[in-house]
Amino acid sequence: MLQKFSLEMQKNINSSIEELREIEFECIGTEVFLLALSKLETSVFNYVLKANNINIYLLKENIKSCLFFRKGEYTKKYNEIIEASENIAVLDESELIYDEHLLYALLLIKDTVAYNILENLNLDIERMTREVKQILYDEDEENYLVNLSKEAKNNKLNPFIGRSDYLEKIKRIILKKQKNNPLLIGNAGVGKSALVEGLAYDFVNNNIDVTIYRLDLGMIIAGTKYRGDLEERLLKVIDKVKGENSILFIDEIHNIVTSINTENSLDIANILKPILARGEIKCIGATTLEEYYKFIAKDKALLRRFQNIFIEEPGEEETFIILKGIVKEYEKFYNVKYSDEILKMIIDEVGVIQNRYYPDKAIDVLDEVGLLSKIKKHKKVMYEEIKEIIMGLQGINNNDLINNINKIKYFPEIKKYINNYLLNIRVNNTIVNIEVEEEDKELLLEELKVLLNHTDEIILELDFLEFENNHTSSTLIGSPSGYIGYEKGGLLTEHVYRYPLSIIVIRNYENGAFQVKKQIESILSNGYIYDQLGKKIKFNNSIFVFTKGNEKTIKLGYVEKENKKNREYIDISLEKRKSNDFYKLKIEIFKPFVKTLFGQHTSKQNCKKMHYRSRQNKGMPYSVGKTFLFPHIKRNTQSIKQSPQYQKDQTRCIQSQKQRFRCKNNQPPH
Repeated sequence: MLQKFSLEMQKNINSSIEELREIEFECIGTEVFLLALSKLETSVFNYVLKANNINIYLLKENIKSCLFFRKGEYTKKYNEIIEASENIAVLDESELIYDEHLLYALLLIKDTVAYNILENLNLDIERMTREVKQILYDEDEENYLVNLSKEAKNNKLNPFIGRSDYLEKIKRIILKKQKNNPLLIGNAGVGKSALVEGLAYDFVNNNIDVTIYRLDLGMIIAGTKYRGDLEERLLKVIDKVKGENSILFIDEIHNIVTSINTENSLDIANILKPILARGEIKCIGATTLEEYYKFIAKDKALLRRFQNIFIEEPGEEETFIILKGIVKEYEKFYNVKYSDEILKMIIDEVGVIQNRYYPDKAIDVLDEVGLLSKIKKHKKVMYEEIKEIIMGLQGINNNDLINNINKIKYFPEIKKYINNYLLNIRVNNTIVNIEVEEEDKELLLEELKVLLNHTDEIILELDFLEFENNHTSSTLIGSPSGYIGYEKGGLLTEHVYRYPLSIIVIRNYENGAFQVKKQIESILSNGYIYDQLGKKIKFNNSIFVFTKGNEKTIKLGYVEKENKKNREYIDISLEKRKSNDFYKLKIEIFKPFVKTLFGQHTSKQNCKKMHYRSRQNKGMPYSVGKTFLFPHIKRNTQSIKQSPQYQKDQTRCIQSQKQRFRCKNNQPPH
């Protein structure tokens, strides 16, 4: 039945059939073809899914959610799609059925499960049908190029405001005789693509006869099945943009180095390099600083063809000018008003959003706050809405955080700093720096997790006994260029980059190397640090916790060296919490287990030791580690936990503790 399909399509269809059978699909229908097409990386369908931010898991969920009442091994529509695909392949003068033939058949035959799933995914089926038809029967280089000059003439591009100095740099490079290909390098969100759109506006407004085309890398790669297909398409595109009056713009240009380098195609960069060297086309590239050093900087031949322009992040004043220039578009779209004070508040408040850059993050908040005002049926944007959006972008529910502040029970000293953080009062470069007893560290972390409504993933624990040598500083911020693993970044910087709202716990700070401690002090002093890749990592949304009471004395010869902690950056030094309900509850919970092991000798000290041992083995609060504190006891912990006496004692002590809390809080007993 599948003999006329290509070998790759046969493999994908058969594996998809087996996958559906495993989830109890007794009768296979047209849905299996969608699953098969999504597994082929170079398929047009896979490109469409990525363009619409649809992953394979969402597709599978849509397939699983369908209820089918059908009999047999395969449906009639299944066979009908195969026959239609075969006819389309014949019209395309192809001996085998490829992914585009199958996709076109699925788009033409509407009364199928596959077609319904495509509709549920909110895909533009008419556009897909038109583009697949062009690929099959009327493939033209226009499919892979977007005419930015034409869109600028029709006012379809976003308005471009300011940044005239960068526009002049790009123009000067383009007018050069040699090496006239600008490469825009900058962090994501600083406006690299917007600069090219601004250049298109500039040419249109000044009646300069130059057309700028944007190359769609996804479309030019999708559907290539034979060796040479990609090269043939690319050469057609190059013929289109040859000459003095055309410029080719490649966004995310680092993808030409890593694009689909398989047996079916060559590297796009290897095709472009000799053409750029001969000056047959003019090309503008754009990439991020990280991707530039990771891919392009390594290809010296490609690097020589371009002249770098490093795009800096605009300042707050320039960002205000940009927002002022585009705000009318958003007022018209959402039917709300933005005052100048609101625009300044947006720029000021988005400063707490880390690892994103102006003007992109300010424009995002401008957009979202307009939508929120429209939903709340406000005519003007309010400050409270800005705060709600910004806290939401950081993963914090503003109302929950305010309510959770009142739940802080054991360490009320930190309330003031959390309130300052909510009000954006920047006393320090971090949220708060806390010094706490080693025994109280766990209790403090529990309260901070409840306060921030987050899990353990935001916590990074560092023991400076492992950083006693200066060279270990590379573990925190990354290895220097040329060393193994330098591309991965450092332990501390990557954690904060991934979780801007984070808790960093440092134990045995005094035992760290001089250079390592200087790095931490620099972070606390400045609020940021540059890693080895040149990224600026900000710690404005971080909480530092230093433990005390576990220092190790360092002796040099006969002289004992005292390591005094630098308290200049410590905001709160918390005293030891000697007795509290938290530890009382832990002790009560561990009593039954200790009683089972040691008989009637259930001292408070043994309970504390068992609790500490279980935490050291990273078990659950009621679990016990594999290594016992007392080696002469060799009993199976699982059998102990399952014993009736253990379960009975555990239930009794928990009920007793709950009753005690009710009496303490004047609640009626149950």
